[in-house]
Amino acid sequence: MCGSKRKGIMDRPFTEQEIEYLERENNVKIIGRAHDRSGKHTLICPKGKEHVVSHQKLKTLAKCKKPYKCYCQRTFTKGHVSDFLDGKGITLISEYKNQRTKLDLHCQNCNHKWQRIWRTLRAHPNCPRCCRSTVSKNENFLYEQIKNKYPHLTVEGNNRDILKPREIDIVVKHGDRVLLGIEWNGEYWHTSKQVRVVDNWKREEMNRMGLDFIQIEDPQGKGFRPDFVMEQLETLIIPVLDKSCKRL
Repeated sequence: MCGSKRKGIMDRPFTEQEIEYLERENNVKIIGRAHDRSGKHTLICPKGKEHVVSHQKLKTLAKCKKPYKCYCQRTFTKGHVSDFLDGKGITLISEYKNQRTKLDLHCQNCNHKWQRIWRTLRAHPNCPRCCRSTVSKNENFLYEQIKNKYPHLTVEGNNRDILKPREIDIVVKHGDRVLLGIEWNGEYWHTSKQVRVVDNWKREEMNRMGLDFIQIEDPQGKGFRPDFVMEQLETLIIPVLDKSCKRL
């Protein structure tokens, strides 16, 4: 059992041996000590910067023989983030502050703009429009068919600008004007009551804004069916888009 978990061990002050261990093993200098467990310690990190650390955290480090991880070593700079994204074909538009702040991003390939936090982006550094590997094959096939049939229109995937923060699977635009929103309701993700409530809310909001919106029910248990996709395209989507294009 970890020594720091024993009853009462957190309440006593540091011993001189513990202070020496922390300073020696972590290359830090403790310049201010807390008098009880509710106080804070002040230390100078290896980079010469001052940090305020809780008594409980330093006590755990001393008893469990764990190294102190300096925030200066873990923080990513704007240059690091920008260079990483440039290597992935993504331009950082906004200022990087921390891992939980949303970043404004621009795809150098398709000019798509979207937002992600750094923590998520670092794990999946992909443009949602260029890389649609997370959607069903049927939805992806529909997306490509619309792009090929209407090259003069902009087709966006996973749009979060219209119904913030909710997502619309496919949005067709002419410039800044929204012509059609499409929601592909796969059987696997759209059977729960909670998701159905969100689907109904999306339809009501799009109708309230006067925008065309189509929801397609896809029984995914039957796998990839291009014939079913083409049927939905020809009977539901093309008539709406052709009518909208005539009004442009």
